[in-house]
Amino acid sequence: MSIYIISNRKVVTNTQKKEVFSNDGTETALSNFRIAQCSVNSTGKKIDYTLLNDIDDPNYDRVIQVLNGTLAPSALGGTELMFYDLYNSMKNGGKSDVLFFIHGYATTHEDELDHILQLKKLYLGKNSNVEHLIYLSWPTSNSMALTYWSDKEDSIITGQSLARIYIKLNKFFYTMFRKYEQENCKQKIHIMAHSMGNQVLKQMMGSLNEKYIVPFVGEIILLHSDVSADSFETGQPFTKLHKLAQRTTMYIHKGDDALTISTTTKNLSKRLGKAGPSNIRELSQSTFIVDVTGIQYDLAQSGFLGKLKQNVIDHWGYLTSSQEVEDIVAILNGADERRIQKRIRSDVYNNYFFLSSDDIVRTL
Repeated sequence: MSIYIISNRKVVTNTQKKEVFSNDGTETALSNFRIAQCSVNSTGKKIDYTLLNDIDDPNYDRVIQVLNGTLAPSALGGTELMFYDLYNSMKNGGKSDVLFFIHGYATTHEDELDHILQLKKLYLGKNSNVEHLIYLSWPTSNSMALTYWSDKEDSIITGQSLARIYIKLNKFFYTMFRKYEQENCKQKIHIMAHSMGNQVLKQMMGSLNEKYIVPFVGEIILLHSDVSADSFETGQPFTKLHKLAQRTTMYIHKGDDALTISTTTKNLSKRLGKAGPSNIRELSQSTFIVDVTGIQYDLAQSGFLGKLKQNVIDHWGYLTSSQEVEDIVAILNGADERRIQKRIRSDVYNNYFFLSSDDIVRTL
């Protein structure tokens, strides 16, 4: 199991003279990222990490040298080392998919480390095909729901920078599989974005030329998306998602209080994670909606934004509801969307499913 953090937070030196990501609550998004390799302590309750050497111009030919035994892994840095480590693990078979996660608003760096532990517990290993995690850390204001005024600007900068990470991954794929004809690992990379993390993904897609998008992502999962409901309309960046991934699934909750706040503080448009897409009939055949308005919240919360989730719980089902977690794991495992247990398909739309704990009245 490998866990990495990619962050455009400021890097500072702590009292132990170790490089760490800043956590002073005043950060703004930088245009460049640093990568850190994580470890979990023996109790499973603490994340530690070490920043990798920064490489201005990664040379993935060096990864081939490491794979051939003519260069030591310690000679690599940045994306070279991260891509090498993940590929080397994934090519050995078994359940070894990668989950790339983009967090939402009001998340301090300290929160992020706790969040990683929760994601590890719920989505890595056991019944899941996912074994590795890449966590995108970007600066958002703090843990108060009404203090994320600058997050949209930071998400734009982060999304544009993330597009460059995508280009580096494309370069790695070309070097490995076209130039050197290495063995395809047959594992998958998945993307999950929560809340304003969807703004980051949207900005990334808007920065990419559509003709250069390569479909190397398995599942894209949009969790309680804090983007406008028209994000899948013609000309909008999310219309490119079906070119990037095999399938896109969005989770919506019609009582999401956090997205009600977002509508009144950031812009007046309906939010995708609450209203759903404005053009359901026009979505691509690989794009699906799961309405979780009727789910139960049965997973106890502490640590990471615990008090906030108690107040706006409908926004955090991927952490607070075993029903939503099980549904997401089924998607990550590649289950047919029509055969996932406890789902009920809409009588109106073939791509719209309800997930609930009882026989509540279901309305679109």
